[in-house]
Amino acid sequence: MKVVTPDQMQEIDRKASCDFGIPSLILMENAGIAATGVVLKELERVGGRNVTIFCGPGNNGGDGFVVARHLFLSGLSVKCFVIQSKKQSKERETNLKIVERLGIPIITDLSQAQGDLFVDGLLGTGISKPPSDEIAKCIDFINSQNVPVISLDIPSGLCGERGIPLGPAVKADITVTFGLAKIGLLIYPGADYVGNLIIEPISFPEELLACPKIKRNALTRCEAALLLPKRQPDAHKGQCGKVVVIAGSLGMTGAALLCSKSALSMGAGLCYLGISESLVEIIGAGFLEVVTKPLPETKKRSLSVSAYNGIMEMVKKADVIVIGPGIGRDTETRKLINSLIKGVNIPIVLDADGIYAIEDISILKDKKILLTPHQAELSRLLGKSIEDIEQDRVGIAERLSSDYNISVLLKGARTIIVSEGQTYINLTGCSGMAKAGSGDVLSGMIASLIGQGLSVKDAAVLGAYLHGLAGEEACKEKTEYSLLASDIIYHIPKVIKQVKNQFKIF
Repeated sequence: MKVVTPDQMQEIDRKASCDFGIPSLILMENAGIAATGVVLKELERVGGRNVTIFCGPGNNGGDGFVVARHLFLSGLSVKCFVIQSKKQSKERETNLKIVERLGIPIITDLSQAQGDLFVDGLLGTGISKPPSDEIAKCIDFINSQNVPVISLDIPSGLCGERGIPLGPAVKADITVTFGLAKIGLLIYPGADYVGNLIIEPISFPEELLACPKIKRNALTRCEAALLLPKRQPDAHKGQCGKVVVIAGSLGMTGAALLCSKSALSMGAGLCYLGISESLVEIIGAGFLEVVTKPLPETKKRSLSVSAYNGIMEMVKKADVIVIGPGIGRDTETRKLINSLIKGVNIPIVLDADGIYAIEDISILKDKKILLTPHQAELSRLLGKSIEDIEQDRVGIAERLSSDYNISVLLKGARTIIVSEGQTYINLTGCSGMAKAGSGDVLSGMIASLIGQGLSVKDAAVLGAYLHGLAGEEACKEKTEYSLLASDIIYHIPKVIKQVKNQFKIF
């Protein structure tokens, strides 16, 4: 599913009118009709008949007037709270005049703005500065009332590109957006203002919505089903992906186990775990299916630089390597990791302490590597504050991928994946996954998918999607407080079945 910036949506709107002859008035009408259907369903749910529609000075307000007309003609009680404007589009002006001629009450006093439901049409996706004082008062009023709110296109006051409130912003119960989802609706903190997101088609030509210049996406269930590797009936373990995991250290063997087990649960035929020689027995007792390779260790029982040759031998028979989960931060181990990044010629999933070990970011350039940091790790790597990264997660991940020609997976609520010039926002997951070990599971899942033949991009996108979906399923059983990383692994088979069954006919 394509995801757009406000500027891209405006360009689609312009081309629909200029290149295809679809007047803006028709697009506004279609948007209003689509939103009216959502409003009617919500009114039926709450058992109400009285609606106040807040109409701002731009075309978002024009959409609101269309909704008002259709609700009024359906026999409902409708009022429009109108922010007057000296400058307005012809489309807004036309629909305002219709509202006036129909006798729909127009109010300018917030104390008269009452109803069983509010419709927010104050500001659209194109805002780049805080709302004016007059609109800010309206937003504060809407948020202060115990009334369901439906926002048109975007909750007013929210930045459609960066997903941050530019001042006060409406906290909607439902947001009806048109054509395509705007990126600010999907990423946090913006997603927290949106409520239930509904994307309505309003007759934009498909070739505009599928334009290859739109580089941002969100994976849907149908798309996930198409990416899932196909397993041949006569397949043997050597054909189903051979994964090498270089992970674990004293006190952190759990990370190695979680990564290895998730790789096998996701479908890899073989998983080889390279770990400090004195820790092999611990691993063997915890997980029978992994093939362990004892490697030279430091006095602190983490991997030493002399493990390099042994690991390179393992790589010869593998499709992909994971480096980093729980591997430790010993000086020798860090030197080993930097040498491996330079020397390995198969895809690398670099995670956790593997990212911490990077001394010179330039060694990543042009490598077939997936970097999987969370915000604190990325902050250290780039020398940026966590606050700066939070303000522009998508943009920073995109620039890192472009500057070094690598794939980047920035973990967090709404994980961002950037690879091959495309950006994906992952919509699955839950707060229960904010637990130690979740990232180790993700790395193993992605490596498994690479081993099974997916590109680094497709493996990262599908892996993040299934990882979040498994977390959601686990959370249903255990709640967001009690979920463990191992619960995510337990639910991998269930979500694979769900995705596989997407196109089955019963």
